[in-house]
Amino acid sequence: MSDRTYGPEEKDKLTRLVNEGATVLQEIEDLNAGLKDTVKAVAEELDMKPSLITKAIKIAQRLAVFSVTSYRLHIAHYYCELSEDRHRTQHFQEAKHYLHKAQSLDRHCVRAYLLEAKSAFRAQDYTVSIRAYERVMEEDPNYVTEILNDMAFCYEQCGHQEAFTQYLQ
Repeated sequence: MSDRTYGPEEKDKLTRLVNEGATVLQEIEDLNAGLKDTVKAVAEELDMKPSLITKAIKIAQRLAVFSVTSYRLHIAHYYCELSEDRHRTQHFQEAKHYLHKAQSLDRHCVRAYLLEAKSAFRAQDYTVSIRAYERVMEEDPNYVTEILNDMAFCYEQCGHQEAFTQYLQ
């Protein structure tokens, strides 16, 4: 064993590193659990053996090592898929959890903010919905026609029609 002692800064840094590692490990476990369910569903839909799809995924993972493409967006979209699935089965807290994972993985994932806005809208949490719709607009203003009516309704429900007019200017 080493005789080295660590100062408070080094201990904090090591603690953060271990915590980040634990978080990544948990995310990997969550992805693997979701992947099994997804593989099963896709296999049933395509009338294929799940082992064939699993093999294709493993090959893709090996090829990804040699790719310069970032897979953060793809994984974020996968979390969005899991969120939508959980929402359909009325597991709203799990759905919200997966949306936050998607957003933390790729803070530019418009799909995650759209899903958050729509979920909050259905729950009549118009303040959260407005914040998510505004984030969509920041990331990609091309979605304006898709969200404008709901966004206006949210501002109206919060009694902030004037703020909405100012926001549009």
